[in-house]
Amino acid sequence: LSFAISISNCSFFLSSVLYSKRFFPFFTFNLLSGLDEKGEGVNFSFDAIGSFERSQGNCKGKGEQLVQNLLDGQDLINQNEFGKKTQQLSDHVALLKNYFLKAVQRGITLGDGLQVFILTKKGILVENNTLRAD
Repeated sequence: LSFAISISNCSFFLSSVLYSKRFFPFFTFNLLSGLDEKGEGVNFSFDAIGSFERSQGNCKGKGEQLVQNLLDGQDLINQNEFGKKTQQLSDHVALLKNYFLKAVQRGITLGDGLQVFILTKKGILVENNTLRAD
């Protein structure tokens, strides 16, 4: 028996699993990304007990406070007056790397790498990036 679950249904499922463990939580702060029924990218951000929200872009971890504000404002910058995207995918990835590189320089407790997952209709591309080598 094989079937595919939609990203929206998967978000509710993950929320239920996390909520069922609310008295002894997993203490994971999950991000769930995928393509919706229209073929558009969606992101869901979860807290430890299953509360979630849909967002354009999100990050989790120690660098979240440094990077999330930049991600929130980036969508407004990337659109011209006609609402069309003005940057290529490679430009977005380079910008993300730059954001996290700046965060690593400011936070000594942050990790040394960045893993970027790029979801396309052809599949998932994973990029591993070294941000600093001490």
